Amino acid sequence: MKVQKKWTLLFLSVLVSLVSVFVYTSQPVAAEDNFTVKANAAIAIDYDTGKILYAQNADEALGIASMTKMISDYLVLEAVQEGKITWDDQVTIDPYYETLSQNYELSNVPLYAAQTYSVKDLFAASTIASANAAIMVLADHVAGSQEAFVEMMKEKLVAFGINDATIVNVSGLNNSDLGEKVIAGTAADAENYLSAKDVAIVARHLIHDFPEILETTKQTSATFAADTAYPAEMTTWNWMLPGMIDYKEGVDGLKTGTTNIAGACFTGTILKDDTRLITVVMNATDHLNDATARFKETGLLMDYVFANWTKTTYDPTTLDIVKQTLPVDKGQEESVAVTLKATDPVTVWNKNGTEASVDAKIPGDVLNSDGKLVAPVKAGTVVGAVTYSTTDDLGYLEATDGTNLKIDLITKDAVEKASFWQLLQRSVVSFFQGIGKWFSNLF
Repeated sequence: MKVQKKWTLLFLSVLVSLVSVFVYTSQPVAAEDNFTVKANAAIAIDYDTGKILYAQNADEALGIASMTKMISDYLVLEAVQEGKITWDDQVTIDPYYETLSQNYELSNVPLYAAQTYSVKDLFAASTIASANAAIMVLADHVAGSQEAFVEMMKEKLVAFGINDATIVNVSGLNNSDLGEKVIAGTAADAENYLSAKDVAIVARHLIHDFPEILETTKQTSATFAADTAYPAEMTTWNWMLPGMIDYKEGVDGLKTGTTNIAGACFTGTILKDDTRLITVVMNATDHLNDATARFKETGLLMDYVFANWTKTTYDPTTLDIVKQTLPVDKGQEESVAVTLKATDPVTVWNKNGTEASVDAKIPGDVLNSDGKLVAPVKAGTVVGAVTYSTTDDLGYLEATDGTNLKIDLITKDAVEKASFWQLLQRSVVSFFQGIGKWFSNLF
């Protein structure tokens, strides 16, 4: 992340920003269909269900700058979890990283070759202060080299279902800032590219698999390497956190990013009324005039979602179709109860003014011409489904999301085929019942 331009913008906009503390707060946006984010791309999703609640050019690959560090942080956390490294590991600093860390045009904390640093301190620096040299040092510690770590990043993205990412370095800087650490085969001025949708996927996996990341990303300041000879104060770049100029209640992460190619980007997350949203704003178009533009647009996007969507929970076990039985032809039992394969409540996001439709049916092709199942019938045989559908076409973030909106109806028990004597007995009974009805009709 380039910081020279950011510090200049911050200095020039101090008075405007201070005024904005008093005159700007994110107000709830009335339900509307023409809302747009002033950015090249944006997306908002529900963390729990993966429901996409807003999308604007969300599939185009764009520069992600230091939002890259969410991928790198994931791999560091995974390495700790798997015991490959520990938080207390002491890491030595190559002279290259000492020089890079003291390039004050880039986001950094100063590192010194004469000092070792703990993994915990380096991780906090990369997450809170977006320290580029720190995350590169961690990449070497985890994988042995920048090249190996980049390959790990690509493999992890594929595991997340992202197959078209452009990843050329571990930090998100432009390669032109890296000097001798540019990875062979990548262009001298290359950067990392993902779509807003893919960035949201990364953020969601990071929070889901390592929720402790929010304990770090919610910090507005901290002391780097406090127990060393070279402590340094760090301040977050996330201005939506408490005490910052674009504070918004409930925001506790996640990652900024800024380069000349990517523009001003921000992946945010907010927890409100037991609902966590993840938002991505890429290249906020007003950034050159307003250093807080990406945060203002994020706040408006969050407000738009909460004002325009309602989360509703449905109980599928209350449906009449679940309480019925199906007739069975030539079975030891002449009917079988149906049940739901899954009975958990179903959460559906509905655009205000709409309601989810419920389709609960047993297709005719599972029954014979007499409208019966044919024995033998196994327990758990799928005979139909309950499906909840919404009117919007935004869909879900990942392929596995939304699958619980279709619940199979299955047979509760097994029904074996009746024996010859059982079928003969039924035929005889049926014959005499028919004779009885015939006589009753005569009189």
